[in-house]
Amino acid sequence: SAVAFSPDGQRVATGGEDGVIRLWETSTGRLILAMVGHSRWIFGVSLAWSPDGKILASGATDGTLRFWDPNSGHPLRTVEGHEGGIFTIAWSPDGRTVASGSHDQKVRLWDVASGQTINVLQGHTKAVFSVAWSPNGSALASGSVDNTVRIWDVESGQTVRTLQGHTNKVQAVAWSPDGKLLASASDDSTLRMWDVASGQLLRTRDHAKPVRAVAWSPDGRIIASGGADKIIRLWDAELMRPLQSYEGHTLGAIWNGVWAVAWSPDSKSLASAGGDSTVRLWHVDSGRLLHTFPGHPFTTQSLAWSPDGKKVASGERDGTVQVLETKSGRVLRTLQPDTKPDLSERWAPHALAWSPHGQALAYGGNKWVWLWDVESGRLLHGLQGHTTDIRAVAWSPGGGTVASGGGDKTVRLWDAQSGRPLASLQGHADGVTALGWSPDGMTLASASRDKTVRLWDVGTGEAQRTLEGHTDHVSAVAWSPDGRTLASGNDKTVRLWDVESGRPLRTLMGHTTGAHALAWSPDRKLLASGSWDRTVRLWDADSGRSRRTLEGDEFPVRAVAWFPDGKTLASANFGHTWRLWDTDTGGLRHLVLALDDLPPLAISPDGHYRSTGKIEQELIYVVQTDNGQETLTPKEFTAKYDWNNDPTRVQLTDE
Repeated sequence: SAVAFSPDGQRVATGGEDGVIRLWETSTGRLILAMVGHSRWIFGVSLAWSPDGKILASGATDGTLRFWDPNSGHPLRTVEGHEGGIFTIAWSPDGRTVASGSHDQKVRLWDVASGQTINVLQGHTKAVFSVAWSPNGSALASGSVDNTVRIWDVESGQTVRTLQGHTNKVQAVAWSPDGKLLASASDDSTLRMWDVASGQLLRTRDHAKPVRAVAWSPDGRIIASGGADKIIRLWDAELMRPLQSYEGHTLGAIWNGVWAVAWSPDSKSLASAGGDSTVRLWHVDSGRLLHTFPGHPFTTQSLAWSPDGKKVASGERDGTVQVLETKSGRVLRTLQPDTKPDLSERWAPHALAWSPHGQALAYGGNKWVWLWDVESGRLLHGLQGHTTDIRAVAWSPGGGTVASGGGDKTVRLWDAQSGRPLASLQGHADGVTALGWSPDGMTLASASRDKTVRLWDVGTGEAQRTLEGHTDHVSAVAWSPDGRTLASGNDKTVRLWDVESGRPLRTLMGHTTGAHALAWSPDRKLLASGSWDRTVRLWDADSGRSRRTLEGDEFPVRAVAWFPDGKTLASANFGHTWRLWDTDTGGLRHLVLALDDLPPLAISPDGHYRSTGKIEQELIYVVQTDNGQETLTPKEFTAKYDWNNDPTRVQLTDE
């Protein structure tokens, strides 16, 4: 998340993984505007107000720098020039220039009036994570993944001084109000203070974990810092003595800790942006939490259709499983394990699988595999044996055996009826990431971080064959319905193998990042792959050609699953949403939001929605008009625009 106070302190802007910028009223916590335009993430220091408060600038990992009217929400200008994502932006004190730092190792200076590049500052050897102007506007500081801080002369574009000493990436830099000192925060778990004129290191303060945010109070008395330990710390600026600390941010699904801190103009309030996708507003003197502004955390970890297609289960990061009726989107049951998952693991993988007859669910979390009876919600077994997180579970075709794989490099087989352990298959050199049974139940395929796929004879527990060829860890496997072909994926490729011989058949190329999810259509004609590039691709299984690319996800795609009729595909991303696609047309059938502490919300392409609970009080309509934005409740929207929601038009499937 990113956060920035308006110059008058009355509004705070936030941005996050969904690329949406939200403006909040600081006194009440009320949402004022939502500005949509970026297609990718807005990081911690990529929001900045102009000194007069009339323009809001934003940078994102989509590589664009955007300027907005914060009163109407209208976009004013979009500029491009960086060859990579933008991680940081800052306005010059006179409001005429914006500096941006990027993954392309460059700092660009932009003329706000024309949108043209004034200068490109080059010298860093890795990505630039932070930029900050000196109070008089004559110098610019930048922090980089190359572990250095550079001080630039703005007029000449030359490096005046390079500050060295950090042993890991520099995440943030901040000038003292008088321009004599500079503070830097680093992943080496230190906060450092430098004398700008001499380049001398004055003080170092250690954190227990990486420090990712730093900001000097406008009155110059206090330095605020935040980091991976989720704690905001306040320091006396003169001697850097600890004053107090604030705690409240929780673990995020992917980005943990505090990523940005920002002071109100009067130095009485402090905002913090966390990996839990919330922005929190604190009263500095008392340490009291004033407001929490919500965001869009990553939550859905896994997705699986029931064999009859009438239900879909989604595994959530908090360890719960929601079972939904596919026709209505109604929650049928929420399954909760007896123990909470270990959320200290950044990626906290979860695995989910239906039994062949659709009566039971297997769910793997940290060290445990849980088996539930879906109809009653009764916990059947808690299977313990793995020594680390569970990354894959799979039922045998007959339903008598459950396989599980984890970070401990083993595959374990369990008797589904009794919960008794049957075998431990060992041979992988790194963690097991995916499992798949052959249709006849005689062979089990396991994928691993060791870049291989192993085929196991279930009867003997011996490895029949090792498939090699991937250049990175393998994170997905899927058998064709006839059992003759195996698909595997991750290293930007999907590979098809002849199972009998172990011979590679073809390599499917098109994704720009790893393919982490695979699923064959019931008729074997198509293979679906979901990727970190936020797309789902449908491949012709015989020719290997890409038949269709399904786009629209704002987050990486984590799971894909076919409806039994072969006409509908579900995809789940790392965020709150999963999508249902018409595979014939490539059109989006419905969007389902799995919201924290709220019932799921299904939305049709034409805007109708359906939920199992009273969700209207939680909804707002954001309407862009010629005069700016309106935020309306559903009742207000209906009254003003004569439009009524029709829940009956929202059916997740045609059956």
